[in-house]
Amino acid sequence: MFAFVEIVNKLTRVLRVMLVLCFRRKMLLQVVCALALAGLTLADEPRRCCFDKEFSAVLGYLGGTVTNGVASAIRGSSYMAYDYYRHRQGTILTYVLPDNKTTTVWTVQDYNLGKMFTRVDNGSCTATPTPPGSVLFGPCLPDDAVYTGNATFGYGNDTLLVNGWEFRDRTQNLPEAPKNIIEFTEECTPFAQSMWGNIGGGPLQLTLFYTEYHPGIVDLSQLVIPDDCLHTDNGNNGAPGQ
Repeated sequence: MFAFVEIVNKLTRVLRVMLVLCFRRKMLLQVVCALALAGLTLADEPRRCCFDKEFSAVLGYLGGTVTNGVASAIRGSSYMAYDYYRHRQGTILTYVLPDNKTTTVWTVQDYNLGKMFTRVDNGSCTATPTPPGSVLFGPCLPDDAVYTGNATFGYGNDTLLVNGWEFRDRTQNLPEAPKNIIEFTEECTPFAQSMWGNIGGGPLQLTLFYTEYHPGIVDLSQLVIPDDCLHTDNGNNGAPGQ
């Protein structure tokens, strides 16, 4: 599950140089970085994809941010469960800190309750309101998504064609919606996703790789909100076990 951590360790030094260039020059961030991350070739527009309304996947990710002119890499992996019917998304995120230590963050976002439940490592659960106006990302590409081209991975008979789409993610109701490029296989299985913009108060670039994608949710327990989360002072709405 965490094999991506070993891979991205080798890319960290290169990433730091790219981050400094990208975030110091706005045009580079918008043009050069996007093209380098996507690697797509223009072609005739394929059908617009929708993915499963319930799915789970293991995501490996690599990215970074710049704080006070210092570039920092972001790397790790996560298990994600997505349920559009219940408007709930859960993740178990393990990421590598700058000192090479790891930490694990368990999160369930319940958009019907308007709350996000979080536990860091083995600590106590906290419940916070979801940002006002935020919604769960829908199971289809936004109407304003623009086709950016395709790319072929592999060689000879062992190849995989993916199609890329660029859009702004307006689900979190941020002042400036971050840009995204998401790549799908011809069967509309998500393959990779890149996002960049001012997120969480600072510049951020992140690339996700979807592995072990599974229609339906492999482990439904990842979407269950534990009793201690529901009984926190600011998270007492809902019923245990939902």
